Amino acid sequence: MSFGKIEYDELLGAFKCEICGNFIGSLGHHIWPAHKITTREYRKRFGINMTQSLVSTAESQKHAERARKYNNFGKLDPSKFNRFKKGDNTRQKYERSPQQKAWLSQYFSKKGREAIQRNRFLKRRLTNKSKSDTI
Repeated sequence: MSFGKIEYDELLGAFKCEICGNFIGSLGHHIWPAHKITTREYRKRFGINMTQSLVSTAESQKHAERARKYNNFGKLDPSKFNRFKKGDNTRQKYERSPQQKAWLSQYFSKKGREAIQRNRFLKRRLTNKSKSDTI
């Protein structure tokens, strides 16, 4: 593993846990019960961006299907989504990791935004292409 990168196996549809070496579909659900550290500590130890998902796409789709099946989306209270209240300055006190700061500086530069948009476009194009191949 290179620092800040999570190893992902396409065939298994799972991430590699850097502590035990097992491939797990949802690292977030594995880390605490198996190793007794929080996901935040895991991310800091291995330099993983705080916004990087620890759940595989297959696992994420399973969660979404379950939520649709039981209509969990309709039961959510939209007033409770935002944890920051108007005039609250706590979000400015949030300390970002060095990886997050580097990503933000890249994202807010013109070249960085263009590169990210290009990557998203190519990724969408590839996923749409693979979906049309399987149909």
